[in-house]
Amino acid sequence: DNWAFENAQENKKLNNCNRISFEIGDVSNIGNKRFDIILANINRNTILKEIDTYSALLNYRGHMLLSGFYTDDESLILSKIEKLNLNLILDSQGLVQRTLVNL
Repeated sequence: DNWAFENAQENKKLNNCNRISFEIGDVSNIGNKRFDIILANINRNTILKEIDTYSALLNYRGHMLLSGFYTDDESLILSKIEKLNLNLILDSQGLVQRTLVNL
């Protein structure tokens, strides 16, 4: 959403992060770019719908951080992840965030 985008831009400036970019919209806005890191703070349905594309956009040894979904949805998401050759490398106990690496 617009607030999240503006907040991210402000934090980027405050922290002097010059090598990071943010996009508003869905995965179709991205085109053919490839990424070392993908942060996705979105709901289960969007993750399940678009994670194939996120995986294809992730560089070798790139990391994808997923959050924004309920613990009840985790098994569905992990099942999908297993089919994409992504590996869970961090399990944040108590938080619903998962870090995946493309190997």
